[in-house]
Amino acid sequence: MNKHFAAFGQTATARSTNRASNIVNTVTAKQFFIEDNVNGYLTKERFISYGQSLTDSEAEHLEDLFKFTSQGCSFNNVIKPKFDRINGEEMLWFKVKLTRATINLRIPNLDGLLRLLTEYQLGKTQINFSLDELKAECQSMTEEQN
Repeated sequence: MNKHFAAFGQTATARSTNRASNIVNTVTAKQFFIEDNVNGYLTKERFISYGQSLTDSEAEHLEDLFKFTSQGCSFNNVIKPKFDRINGEEMLWFKVKLTRATINLRIPNLDGLLRLLTEYQLGKTQINFSLDELKAECQSMTEEQN
């Protein structure tokens, strides 16, 4: 019995390792969007708007981010939005850990994207798509509207 719970007069029992929080949710490009999944992260319209606002460098970083996360790479830092000193925009900064290197990535913050990446970092979600697959899902929406 540990000293913190000795006053209760019972021995401590081992914690169960079979917790629901250990279940990993795999997210595909289709499941990423709210239109196809009530627990999705963004609407297709919001994602298109976000993508169009990115600079070439930011778009490349977003592509790399999905490439590395779909390969199971981890981050060397806790993900939290920080303001860019130059333009004042809220950004997400990542240090992606590779076998023999660390890659720095920087993309503008987007709430649904931050939620996905936080779940990924906590091991609750597995990302199983690329940026091209997300764009293809958005393309199918625009074709349906025409």
